[in-house]
Amino acid sequence: MDYTSDPSSNQHPNVHDFEQLETIYGHVDSSTTVGAAINTLRGLANTLSTPEEQGDSEWGKAVHFDASGRPNVFEKDLRAGEKVITHVFWVE
Repeated sequence: MDYTSDPSSNQHPNVHDFEQLETIYGHVDSSTTVGAAINTLRGLANTLSTPEEQGDSEWGKAVHFDASGRPNVFEKDLRAGEKVITHVFWVE
């Protein structure tokens, strides 16, 4: 974990390195945001349809067009300021 111009003498962690790791990771968090993230993802999953069900109307508003003038980036507003961006690669 130390930086050196001579790595041949510093190829393995030493006591100080392990103390640093203990300081960084060896504590119990007083709170967690994992549950909130899971609930948010579950909520988003309920608002999305499967790709087979999607079409231009499900993708939202076209916000970018390719060189041929075809829409290739769509933006759909969800709730709470969240968005889904859909990139379309048109087959020639």
